[in-house]
Amino acid sequence: MCCLAEPCPLGMLISRRRHGACDALQWDGSRYICGALTAQAHGLRGWLVRRWIAAGAGCDCTFEPAGKP
Repeated sequence: MCCLAEPCPLGMLISRRRHGACDALQWDGSRYICGALTAQAHGLRGWLVRRWIAAGAGCDCTFEPAGKP
C-alpha cells in the first residue's frame, strides 16, 4: 500500500520521482506486487532487489493515513 503513496529508494530510481505511486508497482489480480522483483529484464538479481526494497521488513514510506492522531 505504501508504494502507492511514494516509491522506495529503488522505486525512486525506476520512477524518477520521490512522490506518487511507484512505476514498478503492479496489480496481479488480487494484490499489488513489486515489478522489480518479478522482472528479470532489469538485470537485477532477486535477492538484491529484496534487500534493496527491504521486502518483508514493512513499509518505509512517510505516508500517514488521514485521521491518525
